[in-house]
Amino acid sequence: MNYYLFFDDPVVKRTVWALRGDGKLLICQHGNRIVAVMNSTLFNPIPNYSVLEDKLDGKKINSPDDLTVNSNGDFYFTDPRYGLPGLDRDSAKEIPFNGVYKISKGKVFLLIDTLTKPNGIAFFPNNKTLIVANSYAQKPIWYAFDIDDPIQFIMPEFLYCYQ
Repeated sequence: MNYYLFFDDPVVKRTVWALRGDGKLLICQHGNRIVAVMNSTLFNPIPNYSVLEDKLDGKKINSPDDLTVNSNGDFYFTDPRYGLPGLDRDSAKEIPFNGVYKISKGKVFLLIDTLTKPNGIAFFPNNKTLIVANSYAQKPIWYAFDIDDPIQFIMPEFLYCYQ
């Protein structure tokens, strides 16, 4: 089960936290453009973090936004451009797309690079179906992906449309 905390932090800007199975907090630091783990416990929180991911193929990720953890400890995060002042046109943007990633055993894998604004991610209780929201106003759709079927990441199942 995932637990989420959402808050605005003046240093790291918008931040999302998810509780990992070992009790550690995973953190999307939107403004710092990193995915990190807090090095202290929930009972004695100290703002000290270890970077889990900040690059894909040597290029700085955009601004990690939302994340979720599945039952085997892999975690998935969305990486839109919302934390970049110039958004998609920002000169600091090094990756030409907005992606969805998986981190497993310390390695990062790009899963989706075709969503305009991936924002919002969760698992169905079965931990086999990944839900990703696309917050693009012209195509506000939630997609369902079977994580055991690589083809699903190319041709996802349409789940819900806001319009």
